[in-house]
Amino acid sequence: MKTRRSTARCVVAACGRIQQVTGAAIILGHHTPWDPNTQRPKGSSKIPDCADAVYLLENMDGALKLTCQKMRDAERPAPIALKLSKVDAALVVDADTRPKAHPSTQLTGEAAKVYAALTPGMRYSEWLKAYGGKAKTFETALARLRLLRLVKQDPETDLWYPVQGEFEIDEAQQAI
Repeated sequence: MKTRRSTARCVVAACGRIQQVTGAAIILGHHTPWDPNTQRPKGSSKIPDCADAVYLLENMDGALKLTCQKMRDAERPAPIALKLSKVDAALVVDADTRPKAHPSTQLTGEAAKVYAALTPGMRYSEWLKAYGGKAKTFETALARLRLLRLVKQDPETDLWYPVQGEFEIDEAQQAI
């Protein structure tokens, strides 16, 4: 653990020196989060803690989403929907121009049933009871709904709510 911290400290210091000498913007790739809901990064937190901006690139069944997780001196920009396009023998990341829709309109199976059973402000136990199915199936569907950011839990009250807003849908997500 001490080695990770000291290595991260050296990386941050070296980046600072490069930036001072060259005036360049420094971009580092870091580990993906342990938990997509809390976004706590793997490895040392020193690198994201010292960064001016932190972005997460997520791949959900081929749909890419670039989300700003931290912006030191400005307002965070809205997430950007991206896609991989084949150009000759390469893959290119470019803007995803597909129409925006709420992903809940594309849910099928148990995820759709679990989502439909949610009344804003429900406790977990109430929601599970309203769903009426097996707890393990509910948990699996809930994990998918959280990954798609269709539901959120208020950390102070532990109540559950559907997330409002516009979202990008891809064909793979329609099969959920």
